[in-house]
Amino acid sequence: MTFGDPNAETSLSEQSVLVRGQATVHISNKLTDDSITAGLSPALASARAALEGGDPAQAPSGIERIDWDPEA
Repeated sequence: MTFGDPNAETSLSEQSVLVRGQATVHISNKLTDDSITAGLSPALASARAALEGGDPAQAPSGIERIDWDPEA
């Protein structure tokens, strides 16, 4: 998933996936600059990301919808 960014090399989505019919919707949780959590333990990285996510300059953005055809 690229969440609308054609240059994305990584993605992160931690919310529950919304499903309706033959479609899913995924929300991006990747910070604008995820290097701020590099080298931190998972617990500290999660806490730092939660704090940084409140900053509009760092806030995650993006949504991706995936549709499928059950006949195919």
